[in-house]
Amino acid sequence: MRTFKIILKLLSSLRTPFHADTLFGHFCWAMRFLEGEEALKAWLDGFEASPTLISNGFLKGRFPRPLTRPLSLAQLGKLLSFDPDAPPTPEKVIIAGRLKKLKKKSMIEEQWFRDNRENLSPEILVSMLYKQVKEEETQDEKKTTRKRRQEEMAVMHNTFNRQEGRVLEGGLYEFDELCYLDEQDQPEQFWFLVQSETLDEKRLAALMEFIGHSGFGADKSTGKGVIEVEGIEDYPIPECKNPNAFVSLSNFIPAKPEELNGYYQPLTKYGKLGGEYAAGYNPFKKPLVMLQAGALIKDESFTPEKRYGKLQTGVHKDAKIKHYGYGFPIAVHYQESADE
Repeated sequence: MRTFKIILKLLSSLRTPFHADTLFGHFCWAMRFLEGEEALKAWLDGFEASPTLISNGFLKGRFPRPLTRPLSLAQLGKLLSFDPDAPPTPEKVIIAGRLKKLKKKSMIEEQWFRDNRENLSPEILVSMLYKQVKEEETQDEKKTTRKRRQEEMAVMHNTFNRQEGRVLEGGLYEFDELCYLDEQDQPEQFWFLVQSETLDEKRLAALMEFIGHSGFGADKSTGKGVIEVEGIEDYPIPECKNPNAFVSLSNFIPAKPEELNGYYQPLTKYGKLGGEYAAGYNPFKKPLVMLQAGALIKDESFTPEKRYGKLQTGVHKDAKIKHYGYGFPIAVHYQESADE
């Protein structure tokens, strides 16, 4: 089974994040239009024996931050050399501000993950992120380097009555759009992974070309989600000599109770149908809860062949419609905090 890394460049603002379930939906419609309904059915039927794994999309060189057990105030004090019981001081206020910024970080460097996957712990992760926050403060003070950044824009829309030729009273509303820029203010690169026995490089290239031409996500008919495929290459999955857990690179739906044994952030998804079904009588799926990418799930018996998550049924009145919920597991050796 090969793992491919698909590299994208975003050429417009984006309304829909690069989540695995949304990418899966785009693959399904691309296959339906390019290869026919029978080819799509055969691909989906093969998921029982060997599902195709799709990760979320991430900025170039980034991985989702692994979720670990939160450190107590006493543990943070020991790690960062401050006394949590002492009266407030200017230094403690600065540390508290940095910890607040640290808490909001959802991404880490891919290379750091590779270097620390066999010795992952809350202390190591917090130390790295705290150091990163301090370095960013220094860069902001010197203003010597531009930072890669995500900019969120609120774009106003209105509701127009075409019979009366005027805007409806109270019809003003807004949508959030995302732009991603690199250090040179150029469009950012994204990447995601596909691991499959049935999708080879040639087939993936054809599917991605179709998606690139038709657009990605919401409002693609008005110019949002314009992507360019910059490359498809083999990707070496980081190995771990003594794994006891995994970090998921995709949002996923636990298939067994054991897949909740770890640390994770729940995400409620309100799925919507695409392609020809988007104009149907009911384009909305039932809400469901997933675990966000970065979930760290403990499994002493982890092997690269094991599969986590499932293809969720019962999400729509049409029984044929399903929701993609497989995890994309990357093995790690996780150690709990020393004081626990």
